[in-house]
Amino acid sequence: MSDISILSFNIRDSDINALLAAERMSRSVIESFSATTDPSEVLDLLQSTGVWLEDAVSNLQERTLRINALLNERVNAAPAVARLNPDVLRLVFTFVADIENRPRYPRKNTWVRLGHVCRQWRGVLLGAAHLWARDLFAFPQGFSDILPRTLGVPLDLNLYEFGKWRTERRLLDLGLPLLDRARLLACYPTSPADVLSVAESLCAHPIPSLEEVQIIVDSSRSASFSIPHTQLTDHSHLHRLSMTNVFLRPPSSCSALVTLEILLEDYNLDMMPSSATLLGILSMSPRMQTFALQGWIDRNDAPGATSVEPIIMAQLIQLKLHLGSRENNRLSAQGGLQRFVASLRLPALTHADIAEFAWPDEIAAFVSSVNTILTTSAGAPSLKDCARLTVAHGLHNGNQSSFDFELAELRRKSGKGSHLRVSLQVSESHEPEDMALTVSAFERTLYTHGMAQRVKCLDWSANTQVMTHFAYWVAAFAHFDGVEMIYVRSDGHCSLESLSARSLLLPSGGMLLPALRRIVVDDRFLHERLGNVTLYQLGIVRPLQSRRAIGKPISTLGVEGLDIVTGGQHDMFKMLTRVQSTMGVELEFSLVDDNTSEWGECGTNVRFIYPDTGSDGTAAVAALVETEQTSS
Repeated sequence: MSDISILSFNIRDSDINALLAAERMSRSVIESFSATTDPSEVLDLLQSTGVWLEDAVSNLQERTLRINALLNERVNAAPAVARLNPDVLRLVFTFVADIENRPRYPRKNTWVRLGHVCRQWRGVLLGAAHLWARDLFAFPQGFSDILPRTLGVPLDLNLYEFGKWRTERRLLDLGLPLLDRARLLACYPTSPADVLSVAESLCAHPIPSLEEVQIIVDSSRSASFSIPHTQLTDHSHLHRLSMTNVFLRPPSSCSALVTLEILLEDYNLDMMPSSATLLGILSMSPRMQTFALQGWIDRNDAPGATSVEPIIMAQLIQLKLHLGSRENNRLSAQGGLQRFVASLRLPALTHADIAEFAWPDEIAAFVSSVNTILTTSAGAPSLKDCARLTVAHGLHNGNQSSFDFELAELRRKSGKGSHLRVSLQVSESHEPEDMALTVSAFERTLYTHGMAQRVKCLDWSANTQVMTHFAYWVAAFAHFDGVEMIYVRSDGHCSLESLSARSLLLPSGGMLLPALRRIVVDDRFLHERLGNVTLYQLGIVRPLQSRRAIGKPISTLGVEGLDIVTGGQHDMFKMLTRVQSTMGVELEFSLVDDNTSEWGECGTNVRFIYPDTGSDGTAAVAALVETEQTSS
């Protein structure tokens, strides 16, 4: 009860006099009651006086509670947290609400419970209309009570975070009528009728307050229906539009659009917009900073798919293109990416993520597309994320095989320039001939586009059956004189012979990769047959679990940002020393004893001696073994 309602009740002298009169009259009637006594007047007076007296007692009890609350507030005002400025408190509540509003974060509505700290906090929270407006459905059962607290502030309609007891249809029934007040609309429609309801609402009339729209349709459901390419009404402040497995054409005027995401996870959906449509949208979005497209681009989808005048995206800093081929229609997609990116100029681009599912004869087109993106960037070309190419091959044992290439730019720690890393992932279904041809084609294309000199790192990932193909991979990049590091990942038993010096030497005795300075091996199964010592490349590691078992090495360790090398000290060291002593490859590792529970307690840093010092590495191995035995 508020102070106004408590103080609105007044006890007047007439009320006291009526109470005293009722007491006297009732006493007199009781004392002189007879067969002729008429008590009706006294009963009416007692009834009215009793009602007033109940109200008076209740009001006095409320005043007692209020006075006690004021006393508690005076005591609670001593801590500094209770004296925070209301603006600071709103920032605190907003910060907590932002944390819980992150994707995949468990929603606990902690920001609401903060109102129980004290009366001041509760008062500030109940008056924070912007918080209630952005979390309108924090308590689904109390939706009608929360809505008035928004005080006309634009609403965030998160219609997929209601809870399992609500159906999606019910969510739309509650949320769509409030769309005229929406700042954000995020929904997860599950049927064609729901998608049409959302589309019709967004196309009905402009909504000045609408800033973000996110529509997610499950790919398994989207394949069962078709939604026409409906164009959204011109929402003047719409700056983010994200559509997954559904496409609604942005407004004809996209001047405010900053982020556009069109993600069609099923490449066989019929709602993929044409290249002409996409380029038209981009040409009318001068403020766009992020563009993401997942699907497929048909090179013949429209006569004007490639514009005569390139579209200059002056503010685009992030580009994501994940493209594939439709079933039984591979030829129509060939060159689609190349023609699309050729129509764009991206002077401000800083992050690019390019991926395409292609065939061997499309490697050149893919690399050309990546090179176009790099060379159209202002200043130093930048590919800060990565470009991934999945190259498909014919059927082997009834399964289609593919190679996964990755081309990524790595900034040097010194800040002086950058270099490229080329990665290849192969599986057991790959034939050596297919791999050799595909890798050679990829290498030639990079070399043709002048990107070979920037490749400093080769990353090879394979399983047991194909580790013997390592020599093919190295030989294919024999002309990449700038390669300084080879990183070998294996999910199976790594062949030491495939990593020996012979696989990296030419018949003439020269090196395939003359600039090679480091080899890193990551094989989590080597310890099963090579001994009882774990090696780490020099760097920062944090063991999450370390157990010593008799006759067994450390088997479970957590590593952050580092590459693991495991194996027995004698065989592994001999192999590494052989490679180092033959080619001058720098090998830096740290030895961690089995007894080590925390990093740095028993660890010993080891550096192999270079050949040009006159040592063949034997002394380094002997010193290392002696150090390890002493520490244990």
